[in-house]
Amino acid sequence: MTTTRHVLTMRTLVGALLIGLLAMAPVGIAQDDEDGPDLSSDEIVQRLETVKDKVQRIGELYPEAVAEAGGEVLDQDAFDEALQLAEEARAAFGQQENTELFEAIQARSPVVAESLKARVSQLVTTILEQRPVDALEELVGKLIPDLNRAVIVAQSEVFPGDERQLKSETAIREATQAVIELVDQAVDQYAQGNVERAAGLANDAFFEFESNGLGPDSTLIDEALENEVEGDISAFGPGASEDPGLEQLIRQEVPVERVREQREVILDGLRKIEELLIVTLPESRLGDVNGDGNLTITDALFIAQGSLGLREVDPAVADANCDGRITITDALFVAQASLDLRELPEACPSS
Repeated sequence: MTTTRHVLTMRTLVGALLIGLLAMAPVGIAQDDEDGPDLSSDEIVQRLETVKDKVQRIGELYPEAVAEAGGEVLDQDAFDEALQLAEEARAAFGQQENTELFEAIQARSPVVAESLKARVSQLVTTILEQRPVDALEELVGKLIPDLNRAVIVAQSEVFPGDERQLKSETAIREATQAVIELVDQAVDQYAQGNVERAAGLANDAFFEFESNGLGPDSTLIDEALENEVEGDISAFGPGASEDPGLEQLIRQEVPVERVREQREVILDGLRKIEELLIVTLPESRLGDVNGDGNLTITDALFIAQGSLGLREVDPAVADANCDGRITITDALFVAQASLDLRELPEACPSS
């Protein structure tokens, strides 16, 4: 009886929500069918490599151009060239207005795109203000890894947030750590001479990787990398005998040091997958409860279900009117926002 009442209440709620939307929606609302950034992965990588070359060249020029403590130009030509290259790097991402390169990276990883834009702008400021050489070298040391990450992201197949099993940084790190712990246990048991126990733990690590959101059957951020890590843990199929995984090495009773080396290979791959998954998470915004980067009627329906206790939703994202509660009003606000009838902030103000 209680279940039936909940279903009827939900139908009434959804019906009322849709009727309210129709009543408020102006006739002939245009659908937003703007095309997204149309740079190919190869074009993005090529432009990123060009920026990277410029940043590396700045790192070579600046110590020649400015006194070590800053404040004094020693070589005007080197200084001018470094500044020109920095301006070109900043222009690649836009200063007041985003470029197609910035938008193409942002579509794949908002975190990396925003970091790059901020740091290339900071690069120009650092040179203009003739700051100490170590300040510029520190900035270049952060920029190059960001550019490398952007290249990896551009070459990867990035799925929308709602198609991912792991939807938060915490969940990604916990899933990675679960595999690492099993790999560590397998190596420890092998070092103690417990071959069968070690092989079983390596097999457990393989299935944990496959099922917890990191592996190629559940994520597909970078399929080649994920398949490589999969094989590093437990190899199978053609070529497995020539390139055995941790489980096979244990069963072959190779020297302990070889097994420990394999552990490092696995951990390196897991960390790369972890980083890719984190930097390609969609930006969290108020109302986007399914994490796909858009406000749609689906988000409104999910919030309506959440207000009845029929679905778990993140309060920080679902509380569209920022009153500290999840109610049908929040669902209505998100539905209106999905039709451009209301603007929602990116997040509720901090209390």
